[in-house]
Amino acid sequence: MNSSLRSKIFLITYGTILAFIAGLIIFNNTILKDYYTYRRNTHLVEAYQKVSKIDLLADDFNQRVAIVESEDHLSILLVFQPFELDESKSLSELKEDNIFNIVYGQTYWMSGEDVISFIYHYHQMNNDKSDFKYGRHANIDFHDDSYYFKWQRTNEIQSEDIIGLFSVEPYGEGYLFYFNTIPSATIDENIWIFSSFTVVIAILFMILSAVVMYTISYKLTNPILEINRVANEIANLNFSDKVQVFGEDEVGHLARSINKMSDQLSHTIDELKISNQRLADEILYKNQLEKKRKEFTASASHELKTPLSLIMGYSEALKLDDLSK
Repeated sequence: MNSSLRSKIFLITYGTILAFIAGLIIFNNTILKDYYTYRRNTHLVEAYQKVSKIDLLADDFNQRVAIVESEDHLSILLVFQPFELDESKSLSELKEDNIFNIVYGQTYWMSGEDVISFIYHYHQMNNDKSDFKYGRHANIDFHDDSYYFKWQRTNEIQSEDIIGLFSVEPYGEGYLFYFNTIPSATIDENIWIFSSFTVVIAILFMILSAVVMYTISYKLTNPILEINRVANEIANLNFSDKVQVFGEDEVGHLARSINKMSDQLSHTIDELKISNQRLADEILYKNQLEKKRKEFTASASHELKTPLSLIMGYSEALKLDDLSK
């Protein structure tokens, strides 16, 4: 019982904790990136909403946009296309022309050629009534011309993936194009940090939970073991030991019941011993009476036997004929 019950409680509870930790690690490696990307997309939308409400002609426009970048941890590129595109030109020809002006930001995550490609395919989508080539439509309540996109920034040194929100607003005779971008590496890094932290916390929690669960299982099973020990003493007719368990739970009630049963059994057995002693005394007294009766009968028979023999002898002699002679 000592190893069985305590081990079962420990293994079941500790196994449940391990299963939860394993599930959390699996979640981190499978679903967390999609969830984190979804949350970052929300930040992209919020950043666009904040920037779109800022007056372009305000003196502190750049400062206010920089604050939005810092608060939401992303990069913002705002460009203005002052005139309609020449539809007769191809994308490669447009890349040689200066078709936009930078209002805010730098062409670091999105190069000039990348911006031109987005502008070109946006107008081509509107002309052809087709889907946007580089992203999916973002269902934003306050604006219907926004698109989530994934892009690979390539330079002479390396290539890096980014996610972003591409939004378009008419402005005067031209268009404003918003590029809110986040490097995918930052998402992967944050997920790696969180996963590493989860593993470290999981190891510490496993060690701590092992100590705690062993202590709890000991406290839960020790009263039961004490009850079992006292019950074995009662079975051996030793009623001096009592269960030292305190509490108002089921184990405490059971302990008090065992102690009460021990007292009642002890009292009952004491009464039985007294009754048995009385019965033994009565049997002994009756045996002594019977012995005295037998001794009296034997003695009386012996005392009466001699006179009777003489009387019978004289009676027999009187019957003889020659007695008178």
